[in-house]
Amino acid sequence: MNKYAMQLLVESHRIAQKTDDKLREIGYGDTPYGEIAGRIADAIYYMLGEHTGTFTESVTCNTLSSRMSAEKKAQILMEKYKSVNNA
Repeated sequence: MNKYAMQLLVESHRIAQKTDDKLREIGYGDTPYGEIAGRIADAIYYMLGEHTGTFTESVTCNTLSSRMSAEKKAQILMEKYKSVNNA
């Protein structure tokens, strides 16, 4: 896994989550965008080998929900990935 691939995942999560948030604001209920964002987050969570009590306690959740740039988020997630996978 390289940083650019992680950055693409982070950016895809942001787009899906932002779209879901905006659609909910104007009255739509569940949208496929929320599911897409969740699946991307889950994939990152499992790639990082996280086993937290709840998702909200994870590095993945805290990083993806932060206000950092996609590049910085990818850097943090890649550091965690490398520490777990000895990459």
